[in-house]
Amino acid sequence: LSLIPSTQGVHVKFIEANCESLPFQNEQFDSYISSLCFQITNDYSKALNEMYRILKPGGHFAFAIWGRKEEMSCRMIEFTCERYGIDIDVFNYFKMGEHPEKIITLLKQIGFTNAHYEYFTQFRNEVETAEDFYNTFYSKSLKNKVNDIAKVNPQKATEIEQAIKDDLNTFFNQGKIPLMS
Repeated sequence: LSLIPSTQGVHVKFIEANCESLPFQNEQFDSYISSLCFQITNDYSKALNEMYRILKPGGHFAFAIWGRKEEMSCRMIEFTCERYGIDIDVFNYFKMGEHPEKIITLLKQIGFTNAHYEYFTQFRNEVETAEDFYNTFYSKSLKNKVNDIAKVNPQKATEIEQAIKDDLNTFFNQGKIPLMS
């Protein structure tokens, strides 16, 4: 818990909490925004109920989640890894985005009104090149797997890394930014 003073007279309080059991009183907030926390939530139905509980009547709620994994631009990277026999765990948290209509139904059952979703096909990170993306955001677990391969077969590891970077370059040349964990 920390309190950050502002020169504008506004204070921001950071509280680390589990969204399935929020440490707030009922109907305490006018708005609630959740950005990508459902990817690490075991029971998103319970979390949504908690978020509804803490909102004042007429309050607003917005959240962002990853979409359908089949439609994500990084899917091609998964195929590249599969070609080399590498299983990556980058798509573990797409369950909630697979059926947005079910989420809308659940939101309405909980009590939210005017529930709808918007689907965005792009996500922009603060990187300019595929090389920057690879070095900054690429999955550490995948890099570790490639490093393990390098211990046994350095040439194969170099080939895999180059194939991944080539795929990233293809995405960047198409104006897409692949998402990775």
